[in-house]
Amino acid sequence: MNFFDLHCDTATVCIDREIDLSGDTMISLTKREELNSWAEVFAIWLPSTLSDEQARTEYLRYLKRFNALLEKHRAQIALCTSDAAISETLAQGKCAALLAIENGSALGGKLENIERVAADGVRLITITWNGENALGYGSDVGGRLKPFGREAVPEMVRCGILPDISHLSDEGVEDLLSLTDTPVIATHSDMQAVCGHCRNLNDTFFKEIARRGGLVGVNLYTSFLSAGDTAEWDDLFRHIDRMLELGGENTAAFGSDFDGAKMPAFCRDLADIPEVYSRCVQRYGKAQSDKIFFENARAFFARRFSKKAG
Repeated sequence: MNFFDLHCDTATVCIDREIDLSGDTMISLTKREELNSWAEVFAIWLPSTLSDEQARTEYLRYLKRFNALLEKHRAQIALCTSDAAISETLAQGKCAALLAIENGSALGGKLENIERVAADGVRLITITWNGENALGYGSDVGGRLKPFGREAVPEMVRCGILPDISHLSDEGVEDLLSLTDTPVIATHSDMQAVCGHCRNLNDTFFKEIARRGGLVGVNLYTSFLSAGDTAEWDDLFRHIDRMLELGGENTAAFGSDFDGAKMPAFCRDLADIPEVYSRCVQRYGKAQSDKIFFENARAFFARRFSKKAG
């Protein structure tokens, strides 16, 4: 099977624990045996408690360490910043790695840093984490985009960076959608109609993402799948069912949140993804399952990366 995962926190965990990409983490180069083609979005995560200056410094520290990890395992993984690079890397049997920032505080509150992080290879920025930053407010606190956020979103698009609305407040999402008509991505968010957590997407936002040709990555975090402390197969299926009911055949993807959240017993790490795929094939058929697990995301990035910035 093929797998394109829109979000993991493995890079941050590896650096914090001083282990490498073949270590005992949920996403590991040693756990991909049954995956033919594999693309992974690695996020550099920054907590909401950091100041702009602190967040910028931490981002640069993580970036340096992550690049060192990629170099160490260059025979198995490569950072991709273009469609051609993704295609070449997958053809070589390597993991096609994409770099994301989870929390726009990494920009240090300066517009010019958007072009700088693009040069670093960043291709996605989650506007906020759960709390407040210089751009706006996360889902835990609520509030509209700030003036810097309203400037930053069009600049991200110009620089070829995808604004990611996962974690952003509903008011912030409304503002972001009014600032750009480009496709929008929610890398790791489930459906609020199924589980009412504030981090999940409402139907209106999902339908707008689908209308624009964007993506929504199903998050495997138990608290987003179910209102309880655990999640079962049916909880996962209900979220995917809802996405498909709303016209998301080409929108639904996976954003596992591996190494960043508690996983359900049926999918503890990357090695369990083939079983999840098999269960989805039984329920949705192979063609639709192939779309959800790989093809929708691969087609989306092919379209976005083949376009000039802006």
